[in-house]
Amino acid sequence: MPVRVRITLIFSLLVFFILSLVCSGIYYFSYEARINNIKTRLANRAITTARLLSQEVFDKTLVQRIDSSTTLSFKNKTVQAYNYQNRRVYRYSDDPDDTVHVDAKTLDDARVKGHIYFTEGNREVVAYHYTDNNSRFVMVVAGEDVEGKESLRNLSEILLLSFLVGNVFVLISGYFFSKGLLQPVKNISKDVAEISAQILPAVLKQVSQKMNGTSFL
Repeated sequence: MPVRVRITLIFSLLVFFILSLVCSGIYYFSYEARINNIKTRLANRAITTARLLSQEVFDKTLVQRIDSSTTLSFKNKTVQAYNYQNRRVYRYSDDPDDTVHVDAKTLDDARVKGHIYFTEGNREVVAYHYTDNNSRFVMVVAGEDVEGKESLRNLSEILLLSFLVGNVFVLISGYFFSKGLLQPVKNISKDVAEISAQILPAVLKQVSQKMNGTSFL
């Protein structure tokens, strides 16, 4: 393999590895930021609804109206409340027939850990344990983060395109870069060849003269 091609491949592989780390890191931290943002927003919705439900006198219809009018940019939103007996005491959903299926273990885990995060289909769910002096609920809030997933998908496409274009650019520029890197070596080789071409005849002549002047017994 020619030295120029070898240098180009080594340089390209190094940049390939660096770009892979950078693009993967950007995507990973963006993904984690989206998940943390979802958890926070769903937990805040759970706390707000739980505070309304914890009042000694509350109107479920009014709370449902509040949940329906709350600005939460999720699709297929569902808010459910369970008492300490695991009986559902409240439910709101964008689709009246929609619900999040939770079992006793999930509710118990939420009580032990404070809150848990899981997914159901395309929706992301937070089960939050809320307690105060009046009541104790496990709030289950779910929704589909369409905007967040779309933004993450766009980011992945941009990163992939940047990764491919960057590697092609590095491959081409590395080829020309290797030419400049090898030029001094070529110049040295050329100079050595010229010097050898000038000196070699004289050296051969001297050797020939010595050999002719040497007597053999």
